[in-house]
Amino acid sequence: MRSLTKLARILAISPLTMACGGTVGPVDPGSLHIEGSYDISVDGFSVTPGPYQPNPPPPTHPAVNAHARLDIRKNAGQLEAVVTPDFGEPTAMTVAISRDGAVLLSGDLGFVAGTYEYQSTTDRLRAIAMTVGSDGHLTGSWTATGEEDVFEGDVGWNNDATATGSLAGDARAPTTTASPMPSADSQMLPWDGYSVRISEPVDAIALKHAVSLSLGSGGAAMSFSMPTSAPTDWAGIVTVSALRTSWDFASSGTLQVAGGLVDPSGNASTSTSKAATYLAVPTATAFGKSTAPAMWGAASTTTDGFSIGPVLGPCNAAPAGVAGRFDATSATKLKLVYRVRSVQGYAGGGVGVTVATPGNVAVPLSDPQLVPELAPSSDPDYPFATVWVTAIVALPVTGSDLGFAITAFNDSFSSCGGWGMPNGTIVVDVSEVSVLP
Repeated sequence: MRSLTKLARILAISPLTMACGGTVGPVDPGSLHIEGSYDISVDGFSVTPGPYQPNPPPPTHPAVNAHARLDIRKNAGQLEAVVTPDFGEPTAMTVAISRDGAVLLSGDLGFVAGTYEYQSTTDRLRAIAMTVGSDGHLTGSWTATGEEDVFEGDVGWNNDATATGSLAGDARAPTTTASPMPSADSQMLPWDGYSVRISEPVDAIALKHAVSLSLGSGGAAMSFSMPTSAPTDWAGIVTVSALRTSWDFASSGTLQVAGGLVDPSGNASTSTSKAATYLAVPTATAFGKSTAPAMWGAASTTTDGFSIGPVLGPCNAAPAGVAGRFDATSATKLKLVYRVRSVQGYAGGGVGVTVATPGNVAVPLSDPQLVPELAPSSDPDYPFATVWVTAIVALPVTGSDLGFAITAFNDSFSSCGGWGMPNGTIVVDVSEVSVLP
């Protein structure tokens, strides 16, 4: 609300017209040539603490020394703008021209930094005033009003802020990052995905075609997930994710992003790559006493089958789990026979079970049968435990190649970093995993 009030004051001082032709005061918006791409740099960011500020403002601000690309185009007689911080999300902003020829952008441009989970600082620019040079293009310095939002766990506050910086024609080349997303500690399961991100928007099809995965001596077929359609798409996209469509085993692979991705100014990216190792995940009709799944972390075989733990969690739990594959062509259900043993009598919200098919994102199973009910036990090391539970859960996906993964905790617990339940140490014992028609 404070930022909108400031923008209203700017509008009151300099009456505006949307830049769609016609003369207002001494400036004809039609004579301006501000369409194009620009490099915005933030030189200063100043925060004014409010009367209810619980803590002093952070000593550093994520906006300072940050860069963003500004794209402006004329569409159906109206000027449109998209601003994208380096490796950030494209943000649509409205464009207006004042009587004296100043260009005003309004919206919510954020520069974000976080030091640990559930803590973040966001510098927001709500109204940005820019100047136009004698050639009709944006040039020189700019000023802005906005706010700084700080969150620490379940505590947060915001304060008014002002910012200054400079802009020039965009001469910075895009840079890319390639990120495997392993779920088996540092190793990839066959259905784990890859994320590719670029520092500024480029053509969506070009970004997709630049991504490839090599496994051993050949390439791997992949499915791609693009961002959902957005008003900023005309400026390009900044991310694409990929999954393998075939799970033929390979011990390692390399995700590659080809160079030559160009921005609207013709600046071209260079290539990048990232290696990943794969966990060998076996296929069987059932896993338990006679057939062990793939394992990572604190997981091992036992006389009953196999176990995961002890694991302290759910917050910041060490990676540990098991995985396997089935031919689930005729299957509709997953059978899991398990129990949970606990030191503190707390199980963290349920056992984590996910299933996947080639080329698709893994799906977590949500079922009350996977949320254990602990009771006192006679085991001095684990004084709380469940009985052996036979959970039969409907499968959301099926196919000739179905992967599963089991971890001690599911991902639904979201109180980490706030006033949530304390961590607990548990062991998940499993005697059977299979599929049923």
